[in-house]
Parts: sequence; structure tokens; C-alpha cells
Amino acid sequence: MNPTTGSPLAFNATVTGGAQPYAFDWNFTDGSLGIGSSLNHVFSLAGAYNVTLTVHDSTTNSVIVSHLVNVVLGSAIDFSYPAVSVNSPVAFNATLRWPQYYWDFGDGGTYFNYGSSNGAFATHSYSQSGTYFVVLSGYNNGVFSTASQVLVVGSSVVAADFVFPTYNLQVGSVTASAGSPVAFNATATGGVSPYTFTWNFGDGSVSTGKTVTHVFFTAGAYTVVLTTTDAGGVHATASHYVIVVSTFQLDFAFQLASTGSPTTFNATLGLSQYYWDFGDGGTYFSYGSSNGAFATHSYSRSGTFFVVLTTYNSSSSTATASHILTVVFSGVATDFAFPTSNIAVGSVTATTSSPIAFNVTSVQGGTSPYTFAWDFGDGSLAVGSSPTHTFAGPGGYIVVLTATDSSNVKATASRFVLVQSAPRIDFVSYPTVTAGSPTVFNATLGFTHYYWDFGDGTYEPILCFWQLTIPLLVVVIILLPVMSWWSALVL
Repeated sequence: MNPTTGSPLAFNATVTGGAQPYAFDWNFTDGSLGIGSSLNHVFSLAGAYNVTLTVHDSTTNSVIVSHLVNVVLGSAIDFSYPAVSVNSPVAFNATLRWPQYYWDFGDGGTYFNYGSSNGAFATHSYSQSGTYFVVLSGYNNGVFSTASQVLVVGSSVVAADFVFPTYNLQVGSVTASAGSPVAFNATATGGVSPYTFTWNFGDGSVSTGKTVTHVFFTAGAYTVVLTTTDAGGVHATASHYVIVVSTFQLDFAFQLASTGSPTTFNATLGLSQYYWDFGDGGTYFSYGSSNGAFATHSYSRSGTFFVVLTTYNSSSSTATASHILTVVFSGVATDFAFPTSNIAVGSVTATTSSPIAFNVTSVQGGTSPYTFAWDFGDGSLAVGSSPTHTFAGPGGYIVVLTATDSSNVKATASRFVLVQSAPRIDFVSYPTVTAGSPTVFNATLGFTHYYWDFGDGTYEPILCFWQLTIPLLVVVIILLPVMSWWSALVL
């Protein structure tokens, strides 16, 4: 294809013989001159140009060569790219609004894309260092425009790359959202470890570290550049483009995660649907009810995982947020439970000012004895295997249990507890309970219906005075060698 007006045309000179170094003088016969062995030039008018190159060696010798260049009238097209390293991807960013893009990367690699939101971008990796012509032809209404540039691929023993979430197992392809975090994870091979990682997100922000999270506040297309440096000071550069769409903001928080123990995620409230992808093949979906913004998941193996949350609001608009979760291996795994059902009435919810019982239900691995530390998410702490806690205000709380064995090996488990406003209720029992012998429970007065669940599969509904509202009492007793488990909740 002929070069087109307004678009750059790449020139690359080669020389043999004579004595180095060489000097290169270009005359493009349109009134413009240039120097250097490789350069780009833009012809503003259509026509035939006799481009002349004069090469001088380090002595008085010189040689002149010329070529005829036919430039045709066309719409301007161009592209840009960051530094390039061998075996590391490079992102190309072209002029927008072309229906079709045809890329020739000069090493035999090609790429075609229609001019959708990401049609102007292309990513390619070069397996060998060297100098390459990169040629881009854009097609519009039966006419091609072509731009070309000389790309120098640097030699490096270090190769770098990075990834970020573009897919959610539950919804398919996803796009980064303005105002919501995007997680990036770098990899490096070759050279001498340890490596350092420097990020440029293309919006004026920079960061360091192997794994980073960044928020793009404005919709658009960004070229993210990662520079990796090994212990010997050898650099490699990788780049990818990130498409960011305009939508509502979304984010989520999470707790420490250890293998075999549940961890809880807490997302932005008020959305209609939540689709979680935990990065290990596990997923979770919930409607945006009172607990829709929470999710709990257990990882069976240690590692680094992308956690991706995609949500819909009431207008069916979507947003995606992602974070990197590092799951640590622990020789100890733990879990806990608290009452969420009453055998007499079904599901129940914790209520303000009424006690709720927590019980460590599982401790595996490690060496006993174990110690247990609790954080109830409201500023209150406790210790022991079966604490009881009262939440003063309604809301969603993340309760975190840390189990430590005798060798100081720790495991962390977390779950969310929903607390609703209701009248206070509590009960007491005789302090010593003997299996096979009756015991008496004495509850707060003033309620019309009392539904007791004794935790052993038996229950007792007791009706008092009928009113329009029916508060409920839940009692859970588990007879254990050294502990009793009790709870009071009102619905």
C-alpha cells in the first residue's frame, strides 16, 4: 500500500563498508530534512517524492542513494507505543474511530480488529531483539490509510509480563470501571532475583510492587507500562492497554485468608445483583438484599488469586472491581458458627442488645492446646472457644477468629453477621446442666410468643398473650464436656 498524507512513514538505512561511525542526512524533497539511521516523516501533500539519503563515514567518503515515494491522499492515521523488550509484550495505541485495523508487526506477526472500543489497540511480543517496521493500515469506506514506524526491540535476559482481570466466571468478559479498583499481577523470568517492579498506569499515577491495585477515575483507554529490574540492574518492559468504562463506583474489602479457613468479603451496599469470582474456580451469587453485599469463601490451596466482583444496579448498569488476595498456607485450619436458624421457626437474625453465641466448630492441624482470639467488627474483642457478644447497633459485621496452636502457628477465619434492630431479649439458666436431668430457663418478660430451640433437636413453643407483633426467642444449648453454647435472638 502507498503511504498516505498526514500519516508517518518510517525510513531505515543500512550501510556496509567504509569506516564507522556513519552519519546520515535525509532530504525528503518536500522542504524537510532529517538525520539518523532510522526516522519517521510525515508528508502533508499527495505526490511523488524523490527521497535522498547521503551517508558519510568517519573519513571523507560518502555515498548517495534515493528512492521514489508515492504519497496518496488519505485520512491521517498514527500509533504510539512504549519501550520494548524481547519476550515481553508491548501495547500499540492507534488513532481512534477507524472501522478496521490491520497490523503488521514486522516479524511475521499480524493482528486484525474491528474498530470497537478496543479496536485501536494491539499487543504483541517479539521473540528476538532487532529493528522492525511496524505497519498499520486503517480501512474506512473503501479507502486505506497507512502509517509505519521503526521499532527497536531491546535485548534483555529478563522477560516481564502482567495480567489484570478481564473475565468473571459467572458473567463472562468484564471491563474495568471508572472509580473502581483494578488489580494487576506481575511475573518475571530470567536474570537474577530478586526483582523490583515499577508501574506507570498512563493516567499520571505510578506505583511499585509485584501486585498492585489501581483506580482509574476517568473512562478511557490507558497504556499500562511495567518496568522490571533484576538484582543486576537489567531491565525489561511490558505494556498492555486497559479499557475503562464510565459507570457507578464499586469496591469490596476482605480479611486475612489462610488455607482451609473461611474468609469474608464485604462489598459496596445498595446494588441489585452481586457476582463473585474468587479466582480458584469458586463463585457466589446473591441478590442485593440485606446480606447481598457479603460473601464467604474457603481456599483449599495457598497462592495469589484475583477476586473479581461484578454487580448490577437497579437500572441494569454494571460495574466490576477486583483485588488480589494472597492466601497463606497454614498448618492450622479453623472455623466457627453462630445461630442462624431455630428448629421451631426457621431462619433467624441476630438483634441489637441481645446476646449472640459464637462457637469454634473446627480446628484441624497444628499442635494443641489452641488459643482463640475474636474480633467482632464493632471494636470489641474476646478470647476463648465459645464467647457471647452483644451488638449495640444494627448493621453488617465481619467477625474474625484467629486460632493459634502451641507452636504459634495461626489460622484466620471470618464470617459476616447481620444484626437488625429489635427489642432486647435474654435468658438465664441454672449454671450447672446435667445430661438426663431437667433444667430451667428464665427469659425476658413481656413477649407474647417464646420459641425455644434447645440445640439437641427438641424445641418448645410457648404462647403468652396475643399481640399484632410476634417477637421470637431462640435458645441454643449444646452440651459439651467443658462448655455450654447459648444465644438469644429476636425476630
